[in-house]
Amino acid sequence: MSGGEHLRGDLSGGDEPTAPLRRPAPVPPRPGPARVGPLPPHGSASSPGTRPGPPPGPGGSPAPPPAAHGRPGLRSWLEVHGALLLVLLIALGGMAQVLTEHWRQGSALLGGSLLVAALLRGVLPPPRAGLLAIRGRVVDVVCYTGFGIAVLLLALTITRGSLTVG
Repeated sequence: MSGGEHLRGDLSGGDEPTAPLRRPAPVPPRPGPARVGPLPPHGSASSPGTRPGPPPGPGGSPAPPPAAHGRPGLRSWLEVHGALLLVLLIALGGMAQVLTEHWRQGSALLGGSLLVAALLRGVLPPPRAGLLAIRGRVVDVVCYTGFGIAVLLLALTITRGSLTVG
């Protein structure tokens, strides 16, 4: 083997010459007109020199901008996230009870919020379950129910009013 030759496929060490490796030829760019500047909005048929936008309203004045379709309204937001909001409100009430040293009631509310999450996840279709839908429906319901029952059972064992040591 001499200095600049690269051999391919010759593992035998014999004296037969092999072809040097070649790099593939570069791919030429696609033919077509070059784009300069920003692209026009999707679906607009603007001609050069005109600015895309809403058509003029009555009397030649510009028409008011269309409603933003990308932002959902309160109703559609509640349809998707209302279930989680309900669960979080119950859990927040439980945390408020715990912070005011009502341990049993607070932890019962926390366990109850998990059971409400299980119920809502089992009843609501996936688009309406929102962020309660983490895995499959059965797995979510089993996990929410199991943790809810565990927290409720722990709430039943709380006997003292405050966390004091000794």
